Amino acid sequence: MMMAAGLALGLSAVGCGNDAEDALAPETSNEAGTIEGLDEGVSAPPLSRDGKADGQSAVDRVVYSTAMTVGPLLYQDFEGEDEKERDDATLDVIFDDKISPASASDQPWQYLRKMSAMGYYGPLGPYGPLGLLGPTGGNPWNADLYITGSFGWSDWSEELTAEGGPLSAEGPLGENGPLNPELWKPSGEDTPDGAFIDHLRPGGIFAPLGPVGVSGALGPLGPLGPIGAYGYEADDSGQYWPEEDAEQKCNAAPEGCQTPPGRRSTVSWNEGEDRVYELVELYDEAHASAMTDNDTSFVVSGEIEEPGDGPDTFAFASARDQWVTILLVPQYAKYPFAQAMAILGQSAALGYQVPSAVTVPNLFTGIFVAQDYNHYTSFDDFDIEVELVQGGKSIGTIASQSGDAVDWIHVRVPAGTEFKAQVSLYNEWGAAFQDSLWGLTFRPSTPAYRLVVVGSTGTAQGQTAFAGPYLQSIE
Repeated sequence: MMMAAGLALGLSAVGCGNDAEDALAPETSNEAGTIEGLDEGVSAPPLSRDGKADGQSAVDRVVYSTAMTVGPLLYQDFEGEDEKERDDATLDVIFDDKISPASASDQPWQYLRKMSAMGYYGPLGPYGPLGLLGPTGGNPWNADLYITGSFGWSDWSEELTAEGGPLSAEGPLGENGPLNPELWKPSGEDTPDGAFIDHLRPGGIFAPLGPVGVSGALGPLGPLGPIGAYGYEADDSGQYWPEEDAEQKCNAAPEGCQTPPGRRSTVSWNEGEDRVYELVELYDEAHASAMTDNDTSFVVSGEIEEPGDGPDTFAFASARDQWVTILLVPQYAKYPFAQAMAILGQSAALGYQVPSAVTVPNLFTGIFVAQDYNHYTSFDDFDIEVELVQGGKSIGTIASQSGDAVDWIHVRVPAGTEFKAQVSLYNEWGAAFQDSLWGLTFRPSTPAYRLVVVGSTGTAQGQTAFAGPYLQSIE
């Protein structure tokens, strides 16, 4: 039912604003300088490759952001009945004085609007490249069915690498690629969208969209993922197998195999250094939930029949000090691609605000039909909750449970941290009476999701120290 938009499409849907919020009454702050709806934040010093943060071990503090901590930067009473967008004066204070590095130039808060880059219609949502009709999924329309789902070609991969292919030092995982912090675009008055670019880095407001995020070189869309360049064949559970072992795949239980499933790939960083990266598997729900040794580089394709079922539980662990990004993408939505893009276009004319009414083409006749638009009831509302365990002891829980935004968690953890993630379904969209006007008379699918987990590794920890109310900590 769904079709996926490319990453560029999602990012193109965020560049304009309008003056609608100017009409809102100015907010007030108390003498201490606090702003309604914003918690006190923390700082996140950059991690170096050896896992240190300003001379201190990253073990000292787990720092994180989520859709629920970033949303209040833009919206007052976020997720509440009186939610409204903050006025420009307050936003200037938040993004200039409350956040470091300062980022009020070019009004980057436009990217936080619900119809914008971080929302359901952006690259992180079901219409983006991580959605059902993107390049991964194992279906006939997905490229991974033909790249890793049909046969092994690891011998050819070695030849490609020797000629400067994606797994060579000249590729995106090498020194000249997007993982090298030295090459990340610096901010400045003469740098277009400098504030947005700054906060794409690990620890920034928009980090899930950045170079170590879910759509970056380390994620499922890069050379380590299901459409990658290593040449292993994926079995029905999602495990990768080198070409020479294709005839003895053991599916979900590798007992008896001479060689275990492929989990890592060695890539040249430059002429003098090799680095080992974790491959990004696309596991089915049953296999992933049974794993006891999963890493921080994988995708789970799962389903929950109806609200109240579940939750689905998955365990994984971080082998190093790093930032880990966890994204929960619903796979189905009320509006198929053509209708969704019509809605997005109408939202663009409003500065990417949520429209109250839309005009969409009928599925069968193509005739445009006007109807009310309810953002919350247009998507399946999946929630994610992650318990962190260190040394066998639970240190706290991080949750992202937004009702009308894509849920994600971006967390900095020390090596050895174990994750226990729970995915639940709070609400599912359904066909309403007025939806029959454009061709939908019933819901044709069970709610499905993809859980995407990507670790930053020690390669691209970043050089920028971030601080602000969107960052929280587990001491």
